[in-house]
Amino acid sequence: FVKGKAPKALLGMYKIVKRMKQYSWLNMKPGVNFYDMFSDCMEAFEGNGYKTYVLDGVRQGFIHGLGHGVGLDIHESPHGNEVLKAGNVVAVEPGLYYRGIGGVRLEDIVHITSNGCENLTNFPEELEL
Repeated sequence: FVKGKAPKALLGMYKIVKRMKQYSWLNMKPGVNFYDMFSDCMEAFEGNGYKTYVLDGVRQGFIHGLGHGVGLDIHESPHGNEVLKAGNVVAVEPGLYYRGIGGVRLEDIVHITSNGCENLTNFPEELEL
């Protein structure tokens, strides 16, 4: 959240992160490789000018995975180069982080169904308060 008006740079980050989160859960279904979804997000971020790189030893950009399984352990399967299966519950959490601008991460929890996924998150997404 930003109190007041968000700076233009942060607003741009917010818009692309929100778009990639929605893209991800709209395309998640059994048989989809989690890493392929991550790659799609990385390509979209970079294609929109949000590169991932190291600055003074600190990673900038899309610096963590797209998400991970949710259950009994922290960051459990599926994640990385694993295929989604019906019944999986996963966090979908794209984010961008840049020194001097800030960070944006939007997260949903989704249940993979037999033909897609169901978004289990019901939380308002407002950048500016």
